[in-house]
Amino acid sequence: MDAKEVASYFEALGNELSKILILTFLSLPLSCGSDQIGQTMDYIAHSNGDTVYLKLTRFQESFYGKLRIEGRGNTVVSGDVRGRIAMDTLIGDFYYRPYQAKFKKRRAYVLIDKKDSLLQGTGAESVYMGIPSFIPSSISFDDPKYIFYPTFAE
Repeated sequence: MDAKEVASYFEALGNELSKILILTFLSLPLSCGSDQIGQTMDYIAHSNGDTVYLKLTRFQESFYGKLRIEGRGNTVVSGDVRGRIAMDTLIGDFYYRPYQAKFKKRRAYVLIDKKDSLLQGTGAESVYMGIPSFIPSSISFDDPKYIFYPTFAE
């Protein structure tokens, strides 16, 4: 085997490897994490002069999103929501900066998914090691704070 044969062998091997690598990288998005692709929806709620916007991304067992509360007098409270999904209940926390406040706060947050809306529940909050949560037996959706309806972009 002379130098030309060795060079042509490695050239052919390199072409095959590059084809394999290209095919592998092209197929990765199709094969990985199909259950991790989130479904994002925009919601809106109106209550007592407040307009509330919720952009929510759901995965199989978790959710995250942005919540923006626009109140009377140009007051705005906005922050992040995140948590886990248990059947039709989304339970987690709301990390936000209160109107004209210096520091952010974290509050327990719960939604229940109805067919055409999301209801924001209320309940007694408990804080353990800096993590807020609702006492499970106290969660109520009888008098929801906000009722979110989907907004559909045209």
